[in-house]
Amino acid sequence: MTKKQALVILADNFEEIEAITPMDVLDRAGIGVTRAGLSSKKVTGAHGVQIVCDTVVKKIRHTTYDAIVLPGGPGTKHLIENRELLDMVAQHAGRQKLCCAICAAPQVLDAAGVIGSARYTCYPGIEERISSGTHTTDPVVHDGILITSRGPATALAFSLSIVETLCDVETSSSLAKALLYTP
Repeated sequence: MTKKQALVILADNFEEIEAITPMDVLDRAGIGVTRAGLSSKKVTGAHGVQIVCDTVVKKIRHTTYDAIVLPGGPGTKHLIENRELLDMVAQHAGRQKLCCAICAAPQVLDAAGVIGSARYTCYPGIEERISSGTHTTDPVVHDGILITSRGPATALAFSLSIVETLCDVETSSSLAKALLYTP
């Protein structure tokens, strides 16, 4: 079986917990993680944490991943404004690949036109900026090819849901136990 691959997109002012938690958890599950800066390999989070990415978005146009992960935070506005990224997300969804967004980032899924009639969750108040789908206040929502989550406190549950979907329940449960996660 081929190793699953995930792409995490980072723009300046990303929310660190929502980016680093999925990168770490997916890696622990044996999923390959590629970190892509929106316009630069070096990105700085909303609280000053700097990450040097593996690549930049414009260099990955023709690469297929099993999942795209979009952290939220104030930098989400940069993701929404980037037409190249929105096209990439739409094409990814068109291939029925997993699209994951947390906090403010479900706005990116909406701007890319991939929410449709799906259920989703997001940071409180962000739902007012999303014109499609059905909003819920669940911590994590998995509907079809979409996994969405509310914010920093739900980053671990979000990450484990991605692992469960890309791998299996056993891998996710085993990892949750090792991380001392109790929902």
